Formats: sequence, C-alpha cells, structure tokens
Amino acid sequence: MFINVNKKDTKETIEFDGFAIDPVGRRLFRNGSPVPLGAKAFDLLVYLISKCGEVIKKDELLESVWEGAFVEEANIAVQIAAIRRALGETSRAPRYILTIPGQGYKFVANLHKTIVPTGGQSEVLPSAEDPGEFSDFIFTELPKRKTDFENGSRRKFLYISAISASITLIFLATLWLWHLKSNPSKPQQNVKFNASRLTFSGKVKMAVISPDADLVAYVARGVQGEWLTLRQINGGNEIKLFETVKAEFWGIEFSRDAQYIYYTLFSHDRTDPETYRIASLGGIPERIPKISAPSVAFSPVEDKIAFLLSDVASRRRFLAISKPDGSDVKKLATLEFPDTFIYASGTIDWSPSGHEIAAITLRTAENETFKCISIFNASDGKVINPCLQRFDGIRELVWTKSDEIIVIVNDPKGRKGRIRSISISDGSVNEIDIGIAEVITIASNQDGSFLTTVQKNHFGSIRVIETLENTSESTEILTENGSISVLAWLKNGQIVFRSERSGEPELWAINADGTGLRQLTSSARVADRGLCYSPMSGQVIFVSEDAGRTTVWSVDPENSIKKRLTDGPADAYPTCQANMGIIAYQKGIYAEQVIHILVPIGFGNVNSSEFDKLPVETVQYRIEKIPISTSSKWPAISADGRYLAYLVLSEENWLLKIWDRNTGDFKSLLAPANMSSHKMQFSHNLTSIYYLGDSKGKNGIWKFSLHDGQIVQAVAFTGADVLDFDISNKNGRVAVALDAGTTDVVLFKRNTPDL
Repeated sequence: MFINVNKKDTKETIEFDGFAIDPVGRRLFRNGSPVPLGAKAFDLLVYLISKCGEVIKKDELLESVWEGAFVEEANIAVQIAAIRRALGETSRAPRYILTIPGQGYKFVANLHKTIVPTGGQSEVLPSAEDPGEFSDFIFTELPKRKTDFENGSRRKFLYISAISASITLIFLATLWLWHLKSNPSKPQQNVKFNASRLTFSGKVKMAVISPDADLVAYVARGVQGEWLTLRQINGGNEIKLFETVKAEFWGIEFSRDAQYIYYTLFSHDRTDPETYRIASLGGIPERIPKISAPSVAFSPVEDKIAFLLSDVASRRRFLAISKPDGSDVKKLATLEFPDTFIYASGTIDWSPSGHEIAAITLRTAENETFKCISIFNASDGKVINPCLQRFDGIRELVWTKSDEIIVIVNDPKGRKGRIRSISISDGSVNEIDIGIAEVITIASNQDGSFLTTVQKNHFGSIRVIETLENTSESTEILTENGSISVLAWLKNGQIVFRSERSGEPELWAINADGTGLRQLTSSARVADRGLCYSPMSGQVIFVSEDAGRTTVWSVDPENSIKKRLTDGPADAYPTCQANMGIIAYQKGIYAEQVIHILVPIGFGNVNSSEFDKLPVETVQYRIEKIPISTSSKWPAISADGRYLAYLVLSEENWLLKIWDRNTGDFKSLLAPANMSSHKMQFSHNLTSIYYLGDSKGKNGIWKFSLHDGQIVQAVAFTGADVLDFDISNKNGRVAVALDAGTTDVVLFKRNTPDL
C-alpha cells in the first residue's frame, strides 16, 4: 500500500479499537482522551506493536527496549502489567498482549495507521486481511503530487504480496529507530564504557575497587545486619572478611597498596561514626584513633588519607589529612555555615597527582544555596577553585584522570543516580549512559580505567492496610518500575504520591481500590523529602527541588494550581495538622537544621468548615520559628495541633522531644536506635508515635510509646523496604509505599585509554 504524503508535513498515529499511539509525541489516547503511561512502558508498547503478530522473547525485549542495561527480567512483567492496565485488560483476560509460556509475549490487534497532513484531512490505511498481522501491509512515500494533495482525493492503496513482508520489516525497523531517536528521555552517550555485572544477590549497599583493579570489596545487607566481602574480579572467588555486624557501613576504601580495607561503622546508639581497617585477606579489625568521618580517601602517591571532620557546636566542618594509622592529623581547610562540606561518604577524592583534593561542598551566594565541586591544594588547603561545577543533587565523586572527575548526580528531569564526567580544564560535562538503573555508589581504580558502581533497580508499589491493629488485611493497589517514595491520604479517600512514571518526578493520585489513576502536577520537580495533606485548606503540601533550592509548595488536587510557601534554600519534610491548617517543616538539610511552622492567616471570620473552599491563592501563611535547639529535624505534629515531635542531637544521643504548644513545656525521650527516616506520625490517642525503623536489613513501621519508651514493630513486608506511610485521620486505614528493588555491583571498563 502506498500513500502520497510528505512526512515533514504530517503527523502519524497507529490506531486499534479506539486506541491511538503517537510515537513521536510519545502519547497514548483512548477515544481521544490521553491515557497515562510511563516512559519505559511506552517504549515497550511501541516495540510490541512494531512486532505485531510475532512472539517476542524476553531477551530480545531487554536488549531492544532496555538497550542492554542491567535490569532484572521482572522489569518486563512490571511494564507489561502497566500496559495492560492502560489498555483495560488483565493477564487472566488478555485482549492485546498474549503471554506465551516459556517464550515471551505476542501483541495482537487490528492495526491501522493514520497520517494527518498539516492543516489537511487524515488518511487512514486499512488493516490487512488478517487482522492480527501488522506485517501484512506497508506504508511507503511517493513524490508529492500537488494536484492530488490539494484536491484531498482518496488515495488508492496497492497491495504487493510478493515483497510485502520484507518491505514491512524495513519500515517497522525504521519506525522503531525513529521512535528511539525522537525520544527526548534517551541520553546521549559521550563517554564509552563496557559494563559487566559482578553480583546477583540484589543486596549490595556499596562497593570499591582496588588500585590495581584486581579486587572488589563490597558491603551487603541481610536479615541479621551488614557484612563485608572481598571478590576477585577475574577469578570470581569471594571471601567474607568477618561476621555480620548490627551497625551501618558508611564508607569503604582500599589502601594504596591494597593490603588493607578501611571502613567506617555507625551504630545507632552513638552519635559519631568509627573508622577501622582490616587486612584484605582477613584478620582482626583495628580501630583507627582520632578519625570520626563518613569515609576516607587515600592519596595515590604517598601514605596519607583525607577525611572530613565536623564540629556541631562551632558550625564548622574541616577537610583534614593524616597518616593511614590516624596520627599527625592536620586540618587543611575550614568551611563555616552557611558554606560547608557535605558530610557523607564518597564526597572527597585526591587528584591522580596527589597535589589536589576535590570535595562536594554546599555554597551560598546571592541568597541562593547550591552544591559545588570545590578543589583544594593538598599541601596547604588553599582553595584552587571554589566551584568547578555546580550540580543539583550531586552525591559522590571520583577523580579518575588528571582532567576528569566522575560524579553521581540527579539529571535536569529529577531522575536520580545519573553519572557525569567533568573536565577539570574547562568544566564541560559529558554523560555516561548507564541505562535506567539508579547508581547509588561509585569508585575507581588508580588509573581510571575501571569504575565500580552499585546500581539499584526500583520496583515500587502501594499497599493499603485496613488498620495497624489488623495488618493481615492488606491490598496492593499499584506497582511500577520506579520508586514511590512519599505518599499521603486525601480527604476524598484517594492517595497522592510521588512518581516518575511520566519521565519526571510529579505528583499522582489514585483511588484506594487502585482505580482512577491521574497526574496532579507538571513541571513541579517533586522531591522525595516529605509529603502531606492539609484537610482544612484542601491542599497537598510537597517539596520541590530546582536549581539547588528545596522549597515547600502547595497544590490543589482538584485544579492543580500550585503555590510556593517558603523561600528555601533548604526546606523539607513538611507535616500537616488536620484541624487548623498548621504545617511544620524542617529548615536546613545539610547543615543547620531548625523546625519552623506555617500558620494560616488573613481569613477574618472564615470558619474551619469554609476554609477548604477558599482558592489556593487566598490561603496565606506566616512563618514561626520554634524555640528549640538548632540541631533539630524530622517534625511531626499531632492532629489537634497541640504537640510537635522532632529529633534533636544531644552530646551523646539523639533525643525525641515533644513540645506542648499550649503550655510551652518540653518532654524528652531517648529516640529509638533503629529510627531510619524522617517519617513520624502521632497515634490518634496521642500515646504513641509511629515511625520508620530498620530491622533485619529492611525498613518497617514501628510503634514507640510516649509513656515508657517501649518499641514494637507494627508492620513489616518480606523482601521490601517501607519508604513511607500515612495513617488516615478519617478511618485509620494505612497507605504504605514499598520498594522491592535490587542492588548489585556493576563493573565498567573504559573502551579507550583516554576520552
């Protein structure tokens, strides 16, 4: 069949049974209305359609749609389920996507293609005689004939049976390549690496590679705690260096000669981490005195280590060096709040020459706070470059070559765990394509020819539990390939949550039975730093991250009107009070942390029953600073607004404080040692606080008594972490965000000696 239309002046869609797919615009419609579908699910659907009528093996799907990225086969099932929901079918009653046991999937539909000339009438290509075979008809262009086009006459289609199959395959391959090329979410690969996966347990937390690239050391998590394993890269042999510990590894590093592995442990019953070293072939761990740092970095040319020190009282952090045994500590550089070093593992590294040290820092300029890569002289600590490159969400760095630093960052669309290469000489940035997985740690051998990463594949879901007293009744209402990190109940019984299913981090809403999925925001850059719903104002309160600033916003779930409530630069973890519209939040993320509250103002005689009828632009707030310690975080406010709970750092421990806003009194309790996240919520009777806590390597929901400090686990899910939860003030139902993702070591080998 032939059609006489110039592609530059057309818009093409593939249609079947009321559905229409726009491959270039990356949109799916049903009877003219858009249907939400995640980016990867859309890629998979287009590929299935391009092979309509064929049985496609899972290996082919992984290679073609995921382009060889290291993802679990379960990714396919997750995306197939998403497509089926979008098409209104189930695995038990398939209509378009058939599961062929032991082989793969087959797409069947009566397809036709519509070509709409710009400003003209659409041309519809009829389906083949066999309605299930897309490959039985073809579309080809002929030179444009002006008279035919202007008259808008119906074109006649010529069926060429002898060559239809071969030409159709060429067209469909072209369509698929055209779709990939037009997909704006596909990154351009500028730095070339070959990748190979080293572990398959799905439990790895962090990994490093020895300077000579012979060994990899990695930390894994299990039911009983965490442990350190040494692995030969070539031989594949592994040894567990010591038994499982009930503490957190913060950082690991090989010594310059690879004879030792240095590691940092943090116990929840202590306020500071401790640094140790152990022989690479095993032995008795040795404590390194005078060093209390997230991690250490070894000089490539002499026996020195670099690390960070923190002095909370003076609000200063230091870049320091010492000998490998912890002696001769020298503070090289000092940053004082609001400028500071990011106190986390993997945030400092030496240059290959050993003359400089790079560090991730937090800088403030012109009332704006942002993260930078700063370069310091390794001899005297003088600043060589205060901000080589500015990044939003930079997490770790490695100095791989004399003119190259590789970092883990969030990309402009808010996707986490992307890898970038930075030129020291001109600050230019190149991209390293690592597929869809999130990179959570990165390390390099001495000459930069190898990188070890720990990559995470997220499998998010939402479950609804009837009550915390009856956790046996739970229903999974949503699954997706990605992280659902924060959520909250709405007054109408829907659940609002953060998702990247559209390709960018936005807010979505869904009914408690899994129906009615809809997108609430666009271009909101929603951060995973807290979410709540204010019933009185009818607003969803969320955190947005843009240009290095995190600010608290509100959005009306009915009309999607957004409004910024705070100025930043580092505001997070909002918590909403039910009856008075009060919002508490944490001001400061990486440095000085203070709890503030937003109090509604300016309503005159408006009563609470009419408050939620006001438009979002009418709702105004005043900011109040709470009279508490500067080292405070993670607020939770009671439903009646009287009590505010938060964590505060004492000299030796974290304390849970309860502030009575009516009387001004404070109550202090030793915070639970296993508390692992910002989420806390008062029980309805105000006798307990529910929180996220770690147990046996996984996060669950715990109950903390405010009377005697006793803790008991309320909810846990086998094989999944609880990332967030929200207890409905209306009926006590609990919405839970889960992540059953896997984390493993992936080794990258540079294709060429130099970029």
